[in-house]
Amino acid sequence: MRTATLFLVAACALTGAGGAFAQAAQPLQAPDPSPPIVLPQDPQQARCERLLREFAVSSACYARFRTVKGVKGEAFDRCGPPVADPRGTVCPLGR
Repeated sequence: MRTATLFLVAACALTGAGGAFAQAAQPLQAPDPSPPIVLPQDPQQARCERLLREFAVSSACYARFRTVKGVKGEAFDRCGPPVADPRGTVCPLGR
C-alpha cells in the first residue's frame, strides 16, 4: 500500500498535477498603493445630490408621523422643517 501511495505522489509531482497546491502556497501580491483617481464633480450635480439626500432623510422621518388625515404635530418637533422635493425645481426630473 505504501508503495502505491509513493507512486501516486511521485506521478503527480512529475505530471504537474500538484501545481494547484504550489500556486496556492505562493504569497499574494499587495494591491497598487497609488490612490484612485477622483474626477472633479460638477457643483450643480453635487448640490442636487445633497438636496436629494436631505429630502430622502426628511421624508423618511415624516413617514412615521403620517396619518390618514395628515401629519401629526409632533413630527415638526422631531424632524424639523420639511425639506421640499428638489426634483423639477433644482434638479432635473430624470434623477
